[in-house]
Amino acid sequence: MLSRYMRGSSQPAFAVMANLCAPVGVSLTWLASGNPPMMVGDLKGLEQARDELYRDIAGDPSAQAERDRKIKGFGTQHQAAKDQVARALKGRAVRMDDEQHLIALAYAFISRAKEPMNDDLLQDVADALCRGYEAERRLERVSQALWHGRES
Repeated sequence: MLSRYMRGSSQPAFAVMANLCAPVGVSLTWLASGNPPMMVGDLKGLEQARDELYRDIAGDPSAQAERDRKIKGFGTQHQAAKDQVARALKGRAVRMDDEQHLIALAYAFISRAKEPMNDDLLQDVADALCRGYEAERRLERVSQALWHGRES
């Protein structure tokens, strides 16, 4: 079988290549394209995610377990960000998209820094959003009052 691979008369299945690469730490991306880096440990960010995906598709149990661990971690980090934003808003009203932006900001911080965003900093951002929302609501009420005044 190896001789057929070497002659080019046959190609190994993707799962076979993955099983050959995993124990020695060779990147499937490198094997498929020839583009460096060759070793999994030298991959960065997106390249590493792509290689993990390839291994997962090939049925590598360690890649599947890593994927499941990351997904669980994402959920935990997202919930921590939502809880932190809820504490910062203290029940005050903001636009839904502003709340989602705050959650995204807190989540991005947690996922990059591996720790929650400073509560005081998040509180300052939430306060600014709340002030903006309150000013927007006041302006809306004044506009409505003026509009209704013209109708009479």
